[in-house]
Amino acid sequence: MLVMGMSSKKHQIPAIRFNGFTDAWEQRKLGDIADIKDSARISNELWVENGIPYLRSSDLVNGELNGELFISKETYEGYASKTGAPQKDDVLFTSGGKVGVVYHKKDESPVYVQGGAVLYVKTSTSNLLDGSFLSIYFGSPRMQTYMDIASSGGTIKHFTLKPANASPIIFPGLSEQQKIGAFFKELDKTIALHQRQLDNYKQLKKSMKQKIFDQKLRFKDADGNDYPKWKRRTLGEISEIIMGQSPDSANYTSNEQDTVLIQGNADLNGGRITPRIYTTQITKTCEAGDIILTVRAPVGDLAIANTRACIGRGVCAIKGDLYIYQYLEMIRDTDGWRKIIQGSTFESINSNDVKDLPIDVLSSEERKKIAEFFKALDRRIEKSTQRVESMKQFRKGLMQQMFVE
Repeated sequence: MLVMGMSSKKHQIPAIRFNGFTDAWEQRKLGDIADIKDSARISNELWVENGIPYLRSSDLVNGELNGELFISKETYEGYASKTGAPQKDDVLFTSGGKVGVVYHKKDESPVYVQGGAVLYVKTSTSNLLDGSFLSIYFGSPRMQTYMDIASSGGTIKHFTLKPANASPIIFPGLSEQQKIGAFFKELDKTIALHQRQLDNYKQLKKSMKQKIFDQKLRFKDADGNDYPKWKRRTLGEISEIIMGQSPDSANYTSNEQDTVLIQGNADLNGGRITPRIYTTQITKTCEAGDIILTVRAPVGDLAIANTRACIGRGVCAIKGDLYIYQYLEMIRDTDGWRKIIQGSTFESINSNDVKDLPIDVLSSEERKKIAEFFKALDRRIEKSTQRVESMKQFRKGLMQQMFVE
């Protein structure tokens, strides 16, 4: 059971904690309460096709290992005898590139980490730190801020052993650590479950689009009969297309009473328009319900306009329905535009590229069924996305209140 505490930096007590715990948390340097280890770099001449994982920073992803490099048992034993290697319950974290990605090792299987790219904390031999707690603590705002400030380098960051050992950590007793670690472990499992469901919905949509627009899967009419054959046309033959024209930047405003300006993908989010800039100069316009397509890098992003707006040269407006919108999504998701812009020095498409895009024309009844099918699937995806985001925000809030900042 979680209870409210009296949050105080002076007394090192979190705002929320489990019932039965009242002692203040302690602040120490990470290197004073657990050993932090680096490793050696192993030459690619010693890499093998299968064997013991040799982990680089890019192999730690979302709390999981995605290792693609391996070394032999003999190589592992030789290097591990000199430098050591991560054991069960140790906490690995990236120290080069994207700093601070964490993996809590929960099994006995051997791994070796690339020196300078991945460090690890020997929570397996510490009497003061629990591995589950530390792996969660690494994601706290306090620790993330420290690693960002203490990392050296420009574009590619490095978090070396010296700042790692000096990392300030505020922690409770082992029993409370274990409670916190187990709680977040279950919460993360739940979030991962809903994320997989969302990913499955997205994959289903992608697969169904491919099958439907390739005509490998066709809807039937009310009597179970086939609809008429599809006819190949171009987008310009069946829809009005309006290419954007940017107004003078002197006429840009932040006044919401002026006209929304859509310039490119920065104004699109999740299939919707997210206004950033307004204008008093009207050049080309779209109406509510029009499809907005980005024509400059990145090409192919889409949204449905929810209001009349001015469109800049980074987009075009298409007078179309949900069938056309779903078809354009399929083109984007299968890199269809890339074939058109291949060889161009600047990633863009022009009016003729959009108008000449091949598209199948089908009966209004079948077209409506396809649109309604994907609309229903999109509703599931949207609801699932909201659930995942809500749970992530809930977790973020708990991180701020269950740890001493």
